[in-house]
Amino acid sequence: MSRGFIYLCLVLAPCSAWCDWALSEGFESEELLGWQTGRDLPQDPNNPGHEVGWEVSASTDRAYRGDRSLRLFIDGRQDDGTVWVARSLPVASGSEVQLQLRFWSPFKGSANNLAYAVGYIGRRAPENEQDFVRIAPVADVGEWDLLVLTDTVRHDASMDDEIWIAVGFTVVWETKQTYYIDDVRVDTTSAGRTTAVEQQRWGAMKSRWRVRAP
Repeated sequence: MSRGFIYLCLVLAPCSAWCDWALSEGFESEELLGWQTGRDLPQDPNNPGHEVGWEVSASTDRAYRGDRSLRLFIDGRQDDGTVWVARSLPVASGSEVQLQLRFWSPFKGSANNLAYAVGYIGRRAPENEQDFVRIAPVADVGEWDLLVLTDTVRHDASMDDEIWIAVGFTVVWETKQTYYIDDVRVDTTSAGRTTAVEQQRWGAMKSRWRVRAP
């Protein structure tokens, strides 16, 4: 996977105007069909032998589109923890992958950042917090801001043409926290094909970036 990061706040039209989506997920299935839940959590000092409280589920509390979104909760009073959903997708080696999601946070403008929206694009399923990229602090994210993560799938003869993508959040402040994710989309760009991803390229520096919705 290519590495490198630049953090931008831009006003751009979302890719939905011109992308052929490899995935478009609104979490309308109550069972989260096709997704695996994951977590990397500390132990609860008030309940020895157990992790802190957490939940990942489809919810009708709010939605960017449709009737449901993904609800993610962590009892973050131990100042640590990450939860996510992940799934695999068929992608040819050499493709550039763009992962988009709508993220809902009630803490925009907060003086203290409580958590980060995180994402993952990789050859294997994510296993822990260190696997994830911190896309944006929740203090900078409002109601259904558009976040974007991109990376390039390098050829690996020992592996199938498959990638894993994941979205979630990670705690950095001692408090209980709930966030929502909706409208997760993936666009893949094969070598030699010009699409939205290529048109928005900012040279070799850009392999990951964030977009604020208009």
